[in-house]
Amino acid sequence: MTETQKPEERLARIMFRMMKLRLGEMPRLDYEISFPQMELIGFVKRFPNCHVQDIADGLGITPPSVSVGLQRLEKAGWLARHPDPHDGRATCISLTEKSNGMLQRVKTAQSKGIQQFLIGLSSDEQNQLMELLEKAIAAAEARKEAQNG
Repeated sequence: MTETQKPEERLARIMFRMMKLRLGEMPRLDYEISFPQMELIGFVKRFPNCHVQDIADGLGITPPSVSVGLQRLEKAGWLARHPDPHDGRATCISLTEKSNGMLQRVKTAQSKGIQQFLIGLSSDEQNQLMELLEKAIAAAEARKEAQNG
């Protein structure tokens, strides 16, 4: 490329090209799960036995929205509620075998796509790329938190 691009323009172009590759995209599944529902399932995967308020805080949505999503996912067999052993008034949310199996298939497919992306880099280059991305993301998160805080 002969024209000089500003770093932000170059990064925007790189990000667009990466999105077109669909490297981390969920594989086609035999069931319909929306992106927000997948986010909710993913949160429960990261924080097992969480509460509605935990999910609302973590995803930045209202508890009533979480409750509606949970009801649908519970009815479809993706999530389960059970009494909180430490607080008889509360319920904990956990994954079901059905969701664990689906998440494993998604993880495997995403890993294959990302491996194909990284295959052109040496191990040292892969580590350098990850370190730089993590550094840039951490700085952006800190700025965003400072603006919101």
